[in-house]
Amino acid sequence: MPRQRLRNRLIILLHRIGLPVGPTQLLTVAGRTTGRLRTTPVAPVIVDGVPYIVQAYPGSDWVKNARAASPDAFAIAASLCPLFRVAPGATHH
Repeated sequence: MPRQRLRNRLIILLHRIGLPVGPTQLLTVAGRTTGRLRTTPVAPVIVDGVPYIVQAYPGSDWVKNARAASPDAFAIAASLCPLFRVAPGATHH
């Protein structure tokens, strides 16, 4: 299992047992092809009062899933909220 995937699973486990790591939140969004819910740790940042979720690794599947989903369909840390924004200059598909 790649390190990134192992690290994500550990962070998810810690979060679910009540030991969050830093500003990390859990993003849950439906997969764009299967529709199955997928959870990944993210660290939202606030820019001029607007929350963004920034991808750390280019080509991450969670970004593709999030862009394919409706912004109201995200579950962040067990509460539904429209947190995802497309960064200026980014392409939204």
